[in-house]
Amino acid sequence: MEVRRADGGVIAVEVVGEPHAPAVLFCHGLADSRLAAYDFAGAAHALGLRLIAPDRPGIGGTEARCLPRVVDWAAEATVVLDALGVGSVALLGVSGGGAFAAACASELPDRVRSLLLIAPLGPPAWPTRGMAAGQRASLQVARHAPAFGGWFLGRLATLARRAPGLFIRLATSEMPAIDRRALAQSDARAAFLTNYLRAFQRGSWGVGQDLRC
Repeated sequence: MEVRRADGGVIAVEVVGEPHAPAVLFCHGLADSRLAAYDFAGAAHALGLRLIAPDRPGIGGTEARCLPRVVDWAAEATVVLDALGVGSVALLGVSGGGAFAAACASELPDRVRSLLLIAPLGPPAWPTRGMAAGQRASLQVARHAPAFGGWFLGRLATLARRAPGLFIRLATSEMPAIDRRALAQSDARAAFLTNYLRAFQRGSWGVGQDLRC
């Protein structure tokens, strides 16, 4: 579905789980999209929850909007929640979406009932011991040249469209064995590719902004 900002801009939103159930605002990861909410669809149905997953500005189906700071995304989230008639909400942030979920919790204390972060990405200055070399390099790029980082990840999206097998091999080369085994399954691999490509539906600007924030 689509939600309109006051300026007429579109925010693309996916709603997964039980209709009219308690709401969870899902904040997708870096170079990912709202479609990642479907990874949690089974749990949402089992727990009687409704996941509301917007694409952030410039990502997927959401039109670009400048976010000077991470906390500025809380206004975007408020537009989505108001449009869907959601009052109280839980927050779920995954990886690069963790900072955006935490920002909403900070900015909307009277509206947020809980916050759950899964493997959240912290500021580039945080310790990186235990991270793969490529991930550490990506954080340094994000710190000094986020637009280039977004562009580079966008080039990988081009590779994913033209040579999905090669893209999967590159993307999983530094992943833990358990993640590689998961992506060896055809349905998980297809979802991973779809989400990555959807993130760059409007180009690399939105992912670059996420990196900068």
